[in-house]
Amino acid sequence: MDRMAVIDISFFSSCFWDVDKSKLNFLKDYYFIISRVLESGTFSQILALRKIYTDDQLIEIIKSSTSLSPRVATYWAHFYHISLQEVQACLKQIKFQLRP
Repeated sequence: MDRMAVIDISFFSSCFWDVDKSKLNFLKDYYFIISRVLESGTFSQILALRKIYTDDQLIEIIKSSTSLSPRVATYWAHFYHISLQEVQACLKQIKFQLRP
């Protein structure tokens, strides 16, 4: 996985405000890293993410992550030509409503 040696995790620091970035590992924590960057990364962070991980890895997360918002899941589903039925994990998130 030479692709991962190219970019330091600190490049993605704005996506991981609540975790110790020094403990993140591109191999072991790929699910968490991909989910976070797809959800809240900048354009340049997403481009870097696509250099590190394969499209198959990104698609796996898009289809199964429950931490992606419905808006983000729908965007990436369209980008990768994934049917909305395949991203149901994201789209079925519970929506809370305030009572009047």
